[in-house]
Amino acid sequence: MATWVIAALTWSELVRRKLVLALLALTAIVIGVTGWGFSRVPSLHLNGHILTQGEVHTAAAQLLLLVMFMFSFVLALTSAFLAAPASFFAADWSAQESAIAAVVRQNEARMIATVFIVSSYYGY
Repeated sequence: MATWVIAALTWSELVRRKLVLALLALTAIVIGVTGWGFSRVPSLHLNGHILTQGEVHTAAAQLLLLVMFMFSFVLALTSAFLAAPASFFAADWSAQESAIAAVVRQNEARMIATVFIVSSYYGY
């Protein structure tokens, strides 16, 4: 029970900062635009001629590399923005320990916070 309380509080803190919601919205938009762009690749024309199957595959492979690098950069920036408050979390841990000492054990609380930060990183 206490695990869910801490997870809910951590999630509400992440959502309270509008950054997470903005990043989720931008991610959804970028994924939609990327999907639309990939759906348009087979209908591309070069000098008035439709591309061959090999050219379509080559163009899709190049676009895939570009998109993967773009998403890795966005993921790196997102993790930096999400991890910045974690340093405050670590610095202010002693005050939080006293507040949650009656609810859960210290090691369990640290484990929950670590798992939640890592899961929010990989979940994004």
